[in-house]
Amino acid sequence: MHRPTAHNTSYKSLLVTLAMGSAMMLSIASMADSGTHILDWVPRDELTEQQREALTPGSCGAYIAPLREDADASLEPTTAPTRATANKSTLSQTSPTTRTIVLVGDVLITQGYRQLAADKAQLDEAQGTLVMDGNLSLREPGLLVLGDASLVNQQQNTLRVDNATYALQTHSIRGSAGQIQKTTDNSLTLTQADFTQCEPGNNTWLLKGSQIILDSNTRQGHAKHVRLIVKGIPVFYFPYLRFPLGDQRMTGFLAPTFSYGDDGTDIAVPFYFNLAPNYDWLFTPNFLEAHGVLYENNIRHLSQHFSTTINAAHLSNDKGKLNKDDQQLIDDNLATEEELVPLKGVDRWVINVVQNCGEDQAWSTRIDYTHASDIDYFRDFDTNTGSAQNDNYLNQKILAAYTTVHWAFGLDAIRYQTLSESITEPYKQVPALSADGSYDWDRWSLTLKHEWIRFDHEDADAASRKLTGDRLRSEYSFGWNFEPEWGFLRPVLQAKHLQYRFDDNNFAANADRSPSITVPQMLIDSGLFFERNTDTYLQTFEPRLFYFYSDFQDHSPLFDVTTNNQDVDFDTATLSFSYNQLFRDTRFSGGDRIDDANQLAVGLTTRFFGNQSGREWFSASLGQITYFDDRRVTLTNTPNTESRSALAGQISANPSADWRLSSDLLYDDIENQLDKGTVKLRYQNDYKHLFELGYGYTRGSTDDNSIKQINGALIAPLFN
Repeated sequence: MHRPTAHNTSYKSLLVTLAMGSAMMLSIASMADSGTHILDWVPRDELTEQQREALTPGSCGAYIAPLREDADASLEPTTAPTRATANKSTLSQTSPTTRTIVLVGDVLITQGYRQLAADKAQLDEAQGTLVMDGNLSLREPGLLVLGDASLVNQQQNTLRVDNATYALQTHSIRGSAGQIQKTTDNSLTLTQADFTQCEPGNNTWLLKGSQIILDSNTRQGHAKHVRLIVKGIPVFYFPYLRFPLGDQRMTGFLAPTFSYGDDGTDIAVPFYFNLAPNYDWLFTPNFLEAHGVLYENNIRHLSQHFSTTINAAHLSNDKGKLNKDDQQLIDDNLATEEELVPLKGVDRWVINVVQNCGEDQAWSTRIDYTHASDIDYFRDFDTNTGSAQNDNYLNQKILAAYTTVHWAFGLDAIRYQTLSESITEPYKQVPALSADGSYDWDRWSLTLKHEWIRFDHEDADAASRKLTGDRLRSEYSFGWNFEPEWGFLRPVLQAKHLQYRFDDNNFAANADRSPSITVPQMLIDSGLFFERNTDTYLQTFEPRLFYFYSDFQDHSPLFDVTTNNQDVDFDTATLSFSYNQLFRDTRFSGGDRIDDANQLAVGLTTRFFGNQSGREWFSASLGQITYFDDRRVTLTNTPNTESRSALAGQISANPSADWRLSSDLLYDDIENQLDKGTVKLRYQNDYKHLFELGYGYTRGSTDDNSIKQINGALIAPLFN
């Protein structure tokens, strides 16, 4: 190997170090040759555990640049000496002030934190320039550029690379360009370039532009004549686009959305206002062909004690445009325009407020309030302003709480807006007061629960004269908890109390306006754990017994309490039966009934765990309740007389960390028929890919009334 000759070591701006055998240059050379990953991209499964923990959720890898530990690694290129190695070198001096060095073959040059490698290089001392050709690579902290040729101006700290492939590793950005120029302010100007955050080898989406500027100082990007390309298909064109390089917020237009359906074309153009570090505003005009312009607003505010989100939308004078199917119904005299578009000419709006205060504090409050102009709002507009809590209701809640070591106090006001004319308007809880205490002494525990609710209704003064009133419910329990390694035993004594005071609206003359019910209860929950260990897996067998006794108390004062025979049912429903229901001390949700019970539930569970991974491979559970007495407390006052419940089973299989197969079954062993069954196959990986396929069956009174349904879901992110 030939080395340059040091004729003069007093160069002012250029020092060529010839000691190729030095530890520093060997380290840098090995670093340049270690590029086993494209653009330093390392897939997730090849990262260390510490590196994987540092990834953002959904990331499938990271850019990991080789580590430099030499003395020049942190120096500025303009002040650091230039060190070079090559297979061959020549030095020429055309004048006392003009010196040129030409390096050929495996050229490696360092200028402080900057490192360049190429087939050939020419250094001009007087001009302070470095020209490199052939298989070029340029490294700086957070930046890697590959190309055909480059020009570096050491005095001005600028560079240019032709036919470049680049990775802005700090921001997980990569792409290619006809030319890249780095200016004195450390910004990159890319000509005829593209830009993506997909991992190398995956161009799910690209931004292509005639010029792209990536400014690391402001952490912003600017692009002209930009095309958004998804899966190789041009989707949008932007004459000018500004975007953040990291996860910081920035005022400007966001990517518009476009959709087409039965109601015609919908276009949304969001504009984001980064008003301050702790509050912002997203304004989105939606151009809806069938309705008009819907203006959406999303405002977020964060303070020391409060986090607030306000969503609001408004559409003035709904156009109520008919689609082709609706127009055909009118033409066939099967419907009128008023029936098909009853909200034509009406203002449509929605308001949603969510506020949380006092997180992790003794005092806390929460507001969750949504109100829409009409019940069809969420069916007509597929928007991001608020959301229906379910298909039937919108929440309108104000909650406050105070917590001490042993007590939790709550003050709530709860009401709902219904979104269907076919369902019954739920009761308002205005207010609801609660006080719950909890004490523990070694294996002993005491819980004290109190709840008082004022139930009101929109129809209290209407023709139906809906029953209203107050309800006090108390639940006290005292238990012992014994949990050795081989099992558990939990006996509990408890008492539940109900007290009502009904309003005198449509109240029956012979009904009790202040009925009360007190019920003593006892339960014993017990189980054993057996294990069988092999070289590859651990199997468990877990039998469980749950005995529950609750004295019967007459609930007849809660039935036919009004002149039109209304029953007391402010918020109560019968729970759906499943395997987990075997071990509950109530059959009801809500507080208007106290169970009567004399029953024993038996459950058997087996599990298989991998010894290496610790992951549960497979589990299966089967159980049934034996009833020793009829259940006379029901919502309808009609007793349940079955001597045993359906057989309830659960099966779960996890062949890998990403795949899960689960099933829930209810089998009537008296009628020898399946009452209910679900099967679900689910795939979910660390890259936010989700696939789900399920089948459900619920037996009805006849085969025609039975419900059979298939559901599926697929989520695949376009980029990390």
